[in-house]
Amino acid sequence: MKDDRIIMEIARTSNLENLKCLIVINRVYYRMKLFKKSHAKVITFIIALLVIVIVAFLRHPSLKSFIFSSYNHQQSWKNLHETLSSNKISEAQNLWQFREFYSRGTIYLAKYQNLTVPTDISSNFQLPTSFIPHTLYLSDQIQSIEGTIDNNSPVFFTQENLPNIDWAETYKSEKIQIIENNKINSAIIIGVFNIEEASIANGYLYFDFRDEEFQTKNSNNKWLVVSVVNLF
Repeated sequence: MKDDRIIMEIARTSNLENLKCLIVINRVYYRMKLFKKSHAKVITFIIALLVIVIVAFLRHPSLKSFIFSSYNHQQSWKNLHETLSSNKISEAQNLWQFREFYSRGTIYLAKYQNLTVPTDISSNFQLPTSFIPHTLYLSDQIQSIEGTIDNNSPVFFTQENLPNIDWAETYKSEKIQIIENNKINSAIIIGVFNIEEASIANGYLYFDFRDEEFQTKNSNNKWLVVSVVNLF
């Protein structure tokens, strides 16, 4: 190698001690070159790993939801109140969007199986006797049941019939009521809509609503949604 030839040339004109020094310097030089190559490989690997993690984070909403779950819940809850108050979109659509973004879950349909009212709902809310379940939504943070009720069935809480004194109303309109319990970090959302409006927000109901028999059967009914939410 060129470096070796240089050493041999210097060896002819230098004493033995100088030759030893040059050999040591040469070895150190080559070790540094090897270290730099190895170091560059490590840096390249770390950068590639970071790119993979970032891409996975961006492409998988569930991963983002898991990492930022507490923040997402707070923001979704805040957005629900703000959009309900602003009336920018229908309250029914707002409610269904909130449920999906807050905590993704599984929907069960009464046409395929018997639906059981979740305990968190039945223990805090008395469903009207006319209630006929249609869909059930279950997730880690939300239990929600929907169905038809008679047009005149009372559903909203009054101050006198709240589940207990720890519950307080935080939002009320003609169609939606929200009560919260800060001691157990829980909320109950009650929504009552005409079936046509509900069908625009609920894709499963949308197709049923197009059925003439369904429309005739429920011409004097309304759509009830009751959700229990675990707050952040």
